[in-house]
Amino acid sequence: MKYVEKYKHYISLTVALLFYVYVTDPFHMLTEEVVGSYSLQSKRLAKTEALLNNATVISEELNKATVNKNAMEKFFFNAESEGQFKLQIQQRLDYLLRNSECNLDTLTWLDEKKNHGTNSSMES
Repeated sequence: MKYVEKYKHYISLTVALLFYVYVTDPFHMLTEEVVGSYSLQSKRLAKTEALLNNATVISEELNKATVNKNAMEKFFFNAESEGQFKLQIQQRLDYLLRNSECNLDTLTWLDEKKNHGTNSSMES
């Protein structure tokens, strides 16, 4: 009993530290995590509501982009391979040159290695 009275301050301090380490601190960390999660979810909700409020504007812009994409497709050349691409271009050029009554014997592509990396050019 004498030791308990003599060391009661140390015992109470040890109990308080244990209470802090095993109860108060984990509860504080949990509270911070929940508050952080709540703030992230509220921001996500605000962004979703803003998107839903602008759904008509977004839909209109999507329709405009689709129309523009369809209008631009005629300017892009779609081919299965580079060889197929070159063949179709060469056929179109031959057709145009024949219709304009241009006398041209050969139409070929320059070798890309000789051309130092330029994509494709023609020699006549």
